[in-house]
Amino acid sequence: IYKPIAIGHPFIAVANAGYYRDLHNLGFETFGHVIDESFDSIEDNQIRLNRIAQIVEDLSCNDLASFLKECYNRCKYNQQHLAQARDQEVSTFPKRLSEFLSQHE
Repeated sequence: IYKPIAIGHPFIAVANAGYYRDLHNLGFETFGHVIDESFDSIEDNQIRLNRIAQIVEDLSCNDLASFLKECYNRCKYNQQHLAQARDQEVSTFPKRLSEFLSQHE
């Protein structure tokens, strides 16, 4: 999912139930203001996949330029949030790795 986020694209993730909830918990924003993201709570994989396919089909029949415009601010926010998370991870990883290794000697 980080690839479309890094390049500032909107996305619809075909993933397990709760994936969008987890993205939100990590501070990312999704596109529930323009698509119905209720599929994220569907436990049955086939039903969830069918619902996602229907959403993608509906989007492809509508004005994609308008969809992209509606998503622009969230895409930019996610892009910046990912860059900040990356920088934080890079700065804290060596210390966390060292602590982990010393605990598991």
